[in-house]
Amino acid sequence: MRLAEMDAHGVDMHILSLTMPGVQLFDRDTAVALARSSNDQLAEAVRRHPTRFAGLASFSPQDPAAAAREMERAVKQLRLN
Repeated sequence: MRLAEMDAHGVDMHILSLTMPGVQLFDRDTAVALARSSNDQLAEAVRRHPTRFAGLASFSPQDPAAAAREMERAVKQLRLN
């Protein structure tokens, strides 16, 4: 449905990201899991429509080490921004 709306309004590309509630509201373990899951789903949407969507990865600031790992995975493996 989003692509049809984009076409109807002359929009070539959308940048997608996780919004409220962000992972910052949750406990550490939930936030880490939610960021990873969100990034996986976002990457799939971008893969299906790479000329229409770009994605901004999420990470959990509650766990700096996990955040660094997820940022690296998101950029290198999932090709998110």
